[in-house]
Amino acid sequence: MSARFFCSDASVARDEPLHGTASTVRRWIGVEQSGPWGPKALQESRLGEDASARLRAVGRAVGARVLLIRRHGRYEQRGHEVRVAFTGRDRRWLEALRFETTEELLAHDFASLRRGRSVGGERLDHLELFVCTHGKHDPCCARKGRAIAEALQPELGDRVWETSHIGGDRFAGNLLALPLGVYYGRVEPAQAVRLARRLDEGLLDLAHYRGRSSYPFAAQAAEWLVREKLTLHAFDALQLTEHAENTDHDDALSVSTFRLRDGSHVRATVEETAAAPAQLTCHADAEHRAPRYALRELTEV
Repeated sequence: MSARFFCSDASVARDEPLHGTASTVRRWIGVEQSGPWGPKALQESRLGEDASARLRAVGRAVGARVLLIRRHGRYEQRGHEVRVAFTGRDRRWLEALRFETTEELLAHDFASLRRGRSVGGERLDHLELFVCTHGKHDPCCARKGRAIAEALQPELGDRVWETSHIGGDRFAGNLLALPLGVYYGRVEPAQAVRLARRLDEGLLDLAHYRGRSSYPFAAQAAEWLVREKLTLHAFDALQLTEHAENTDHDDALSVSTFRLRDGSHVRATVEETAAAPAQLTCHADAEHRAPRYALRELTEV
């Protein structure tokens, strides 16, 4: 009998890089829903078909990714805790709201989120961590994610959430930090608290850093490659100011300009290639080529 296929193990075996793989999202709505989630969390949760459809409509209207979130372990949910975040390049915030009923939640006006404005919640001045444990979507997320949530919760308490699919199953365990929009991948339970504490200090761990959700994929890769080249770990040490793809009619090249903390700028030229075909998720029925990125030139400007 052949061994069971796990996409996260296969990704490690083929030495797939993490950088340039964070989902490109700037607006987030996380709705507390304890208990099991189906493969498509919003459509197949205990919220019910009508409420799920209305929440999906809210997400489309404001351009937000709607996640289901829950505390780790079994507990009795009372009402809905909600987290709303905006993860822009230059402006970021995270708000908490609480609703006693689902109908109260659905009646709330989230329209200002489209403009990156407050939705009337309590502004939080700390990071909250969202660990993907959506096993019905991909077994690797539950297999790797639940142990991370279990490790984080005693240390960080209510700052930790389990979440439905956030993208990149093959990089499990996956961790999203809001409102930074930072994605980490291949996190192990023994590393989780250290990574969280460093994020609280404004420091990135490049070994696990997938990218910032406010940047396009190629710009995420460029940021990682520049940070590695210049040994920059502080989150605010590098800020994307310009990004252009398909430069000089070359579909494989992109150019990203970053501002350093001292006000100087660097320009990174990055080449994109395609890896060999591979099964990228546990349930995929076809192989696909994942992009790979390499730094071709780094100049001061």
